Amino acid sequence: RTDNLLPFIIITITMSYDYNALLSKIQQHRMAKEWEKAVETFSTLSTHCPMTPLLWMQYAHDTSQLLLEVSEKDAIEVRVDTLELGLAEFPGCALLQLHYVELLLELLKQSATTNAENGAAATPADATLINRVQLGFENAVQAIGKGSHRNEDALVAQVYQHYATFAAIHGGVPGLAISIFIARAKIPMQNANDGLQSELEAFAKQHNLQITPAQWEELENGRRQGATWFNSSSLVGKEDDIDEAMESEHILARYTIDLETIDWNVVISASSNSRYWMGLGSAASAQAFV
Repeated sequence: RTDNLLPFIIITITMSYDYNALLSKIQQHRMAKEWEKAVETFSTLSTHCPMTPLLWMQYAHDTSQLLLEVSEKDAIEVRVDTLELGLAEFPGCALLQLHYVELLLELLKQSATTNAENGAAATPADATLINRVQLGFENAVQAIGKGSHRNEDALVAQVYQHYATFAAIHGGVPGLAISIFIARAKIPMQNANDGLQSELEAFAKQHNLQITPAQWEELENGRRQGATWFNSSSLVGKEDDIDEAMESEHILARYTIDLETIDWNVVISASSNSRYWMGLGSAASAQAFV
């Protein structure tokens, strides 16, 4: 008899799913601005497989639309909270990090505007938000400020630009903004650091900062070191090979979207190529990585 063994038998039911069908359904709902249905489909997809960075950005956007009529501040907050879940899976994605810190800054800007309109002084909640933004930047530069950056150097540079501006206004630590420029100078990049000295001069003038000769020397030495490493590394061209393979399979859009002046509506819109930044690479991408 086998019925006595039934309590000890584990039955596993594997739920099959069609990734392309779910993706198509999401885009249909998004184009129709059926945000609740889109969010529900995102939730279904996430139970089956990890979501890619762009899907996390779309999920965050669509979730925020459900709250937009109630409170713009709440809408941005839920968007930021959702992106933090995506960053837990893809901390090294420069695009996702940039989108996240820009939304944090928007949240900070909105809080300041609200205080000004109400004639209110800064509150403990404002200090908590500033600390959250600071932590967001620290995590971002820790995640993407290592290694070399060729075709995404504009994204990394923008994160550092935002961080330096935030530090100059809210940092509270003397010299922090300048140290952020120096840290950026040491990162091997393609072109983003070429005009870094002029950029820092304009920044210092705008924020009334004094730069010592030692800081200028450290900045230039770091930039030269980063450029030397970048130009001498045998791995530099490999990133081009990977990008070209991913572009050919329509899972990367670095060559069709301006990374220096990103229009997030274009990136997140369902009207753009729905495969970009959504993963599912095939043989060409796999071979390029190998």
